[in-house]
Amino acid sequence: ISQQKIALSEIYRVLKPNGVVILCTPNKWIYRGFMYLSNLINMKFSWSLLMNPTPGHVAECTISKLKKLMTSFHILKMVPVNPYVPFKLLSKYPGLAIDLIVVAQKK
Repeated sequence: ISQQKIALSEIYRVLKPNGVVILCTPNKWIYRGFMYLSNLINMKFSWSLLMNPTPGHVAECTISKLKKLMTSFHILKMVPVNPYVPFKLLSKYPGLAIDLIVVAQKK
């Protein structure tokens, strides 16, 4: 989603009071790091991959950006996802997540 604020405003508008939304986004820098590494291992180097190594994603979020975007919502749970890091460690350091799943409620 290239216009995240507009998309979240529309979700907020159509969501019933106390309604819940579940979103998923790549954790920008960790996801890009894994994509860079994957591209290097597979010898798929190009300048376009250097500028945007995550084809299909136009606006990944960091945890702090995601929280700023969702100020209209009450974040019930943020689940960090990374199959290469034990969940116990991810719970303590969510910034290591490749993806973030967010469950939020309309305020």
